[in-house]
Amino acid sequence: MRTSVVSSFQPLSIMISSRCEDAISFNGRISTMADVRMAIKQTIEDIRPAGHSLFDVWIHEGESHTAGSQNTWDTCMNKARQADVFLVLYNGNAGWSGSSKMLGDHVGICHAEFAEAFNTAHGKVRSIQFPAILPHRILQTENFRAISRVRMCPDPK
Repeated sequence: MRTSVVSSFQPLSIMISSRCEDAISFNGRISTMADVRMAIKQTIEDIRPAGHSLFDVWIHEGESHTAGSQNTWDTCMNKARQADVFLVLYNGNAGWSGSSKMLGDHVGICHAEFAEAFNTAHGKVRSIQFPAILPHRILQTENFRAISRVRMCPDPK
C-alpha cells in the first residue's frame, strides 16, 4: 500500500544580519557580532523535531564563495529579499559601505539588507538590540538609526 504525503515541508529560511567585528558582551565575555550570529544560527538549526530540519539559517560567514556573476553585495541583497524571516542583530552601527542603485553610495550593507528585506515584506523583519561597546562610522550609523526609527515595526504583544 502506497501512502502519499499530504504536503511537503520546506524549512523556513532565516537571514541573520549584523556588523561583523563589532565587540559586544555575549555569554559573559566580549565577542564579535559574527560570533553571535554563528551561535544563533547553530542554536536555531539544532531545533530538529523527529530529526527534521525546520530552519535554514543564512549568515555571511557560511557562504564560502559567491557565483562568478554575483558579488557579495548582490548575494546579500538577494538573500535579504528571499528570506522568510530577516533577523537584525543591531548594536547601533550601520555596517560595511558598498554601492546600491536604490539607496545610493556609502550606505552600509546592514542598512541596505534591512531596506531590501523591509521593502520586500516588512512583516518578516525583526530586530534584537545589543548595547554598543565600540563606536564606528558615525555618519553611516546616524543614517541607519534615522531610517530604522521610521521603519521599525512594533513587536506584537
